[in-house]
Amino acid sequence: MIHPGKPQSILSFLAAIGLFVAFCGALHSEESPGSEANPEESFFFSEDAPEPDSPVLEKPFQDPDEPVHEPGQWEDPEIPSSFPELQILDELSQKKSLERMKKARSLYKTAGDLMRDAGKEFEDAKKKIERLPAQYDWQKQEKQDRLDREKRQVYSRYRNKAVSYLIESMKQLEQIQNPEIKKSEPYLNLKGAAIREYVKLQFQNGNAGMTISVLEEYLELKKEHAQEPEPYRLLAIAYRTQEAAAKESGREEVYRQMKARKNENILKYAELKFGKDSYQYKRLKIQVDRTTVQPVTIP
Repeated sequence: MIHPGKPQSILSFLAAIGLFVAFCGALHSEESPGSEANPEESFFFSEDAPEPDSPVLEKPFQDPDEPVHEPGQWEDPEIPSSFPELQILDELSQKKSLERMKKARSLYKTAGDLMRDAGKEFEDAKKKIERLPAQYDWQKQEKQDRLDREKRQVYSRYRNKAVSYLIESMKQLEQIQNPEIKKSEPYLNLKGAAIREYVKLQFQNGNAGMTISVLEEYLELKKEHAQEPEPYRLLAIAYRTQEAAAKESGREEVYRQMKARKNENILKYAELKFGKDSYQYKRLKIQVDRTTVQPVTIP
């Protein structure tokens, strides 16, 4: 015999089970923060080649601990015409080195000026685009697409120019031979600033792989640099792009070398940023160990 009240009782019972499962799921998510892979982890450990315009490439050195990291914010103290400790050295060599240093500083500042000009040009274009009609959804979408396209074009054009000035700035610094000037704080700060700006712009251009040598030089430039987490994160990203390129071209030995260097820098970044006992470090260590124990064979 069928009782009219039973179907309702069964539905109530099933609903209660559903609520209980949802509650348990919520508790689990609270107990395991960050259990879902973030975009950066997906970038590092995905089997797919990284996209050149990935958001991971957009924000290198965004939290500088020195004002020289950002163009236009670096204090520009007058470089002294002579250092007391250089009196025993050849005067001509000292003078030549200081001239190169001043030229390098000027080139660095020009790169910063170019990026500020890019911002001004884009703001002018943005004002014109915002005056276009946007009554319908298709007009709003068209306006946004045009805005995004204008931003990419303007900043790309200025970034390419700025990169060329930064390369020249670093070349001038490389040509300095005076040993005391090369150990001085003005020299080290200028070289560090030029490297940071170069890396930032190359990442935004999608050329992360071209920054490996200068990032490694940056870590050796000052003891403080070797304790910054950010250079290791950027090196891991750069090695990830090289790893993907080696896999695509079938160079298995290079592929494994790039993967090993990527993993090494990921863990160093996590160690400095979060500490070895942190959840973030242990999570990344598990993923690194998994890819190391089970290497991907290139077809």
